[in-house]
Amino acid sequence: MNLACTYRDLGRFDAAISGYQKAIELDPDMPAPRLHLCNVMIPQGYRTTEEVQQARDRYANALDDLRNHFLIRHSEQLPTFGKVATTSQPFYLPY
Repeated sequence: MNLACTYRDLGRFDAAISGYQKAIELDPDMPAPRLHLCNVMIPQGYRTTEEVQQARDRYANALDDLRNHFLIRHSEQLPTFGKVATTSQPFYLPY
């Protein structure tokens, strides 16, 4: 995933997308690559309303998975962080 992040930072979005997809393939339970994949696909643009809706759904799912991943791994910190983590709303693309 680090290589994909480097490609993203260099503006090589196609290579970054491939890298994130490979990271997802290697560890499908890890939410971070899916969230990064959503972020890197934004500059690629969307051509149809359906593509925009699919992107919104992928982004919302990635955020939910990230929140759940945090809750499972850091359940001992729930008294401190639980309220924020369980009440966060999904981010929707302004398209």
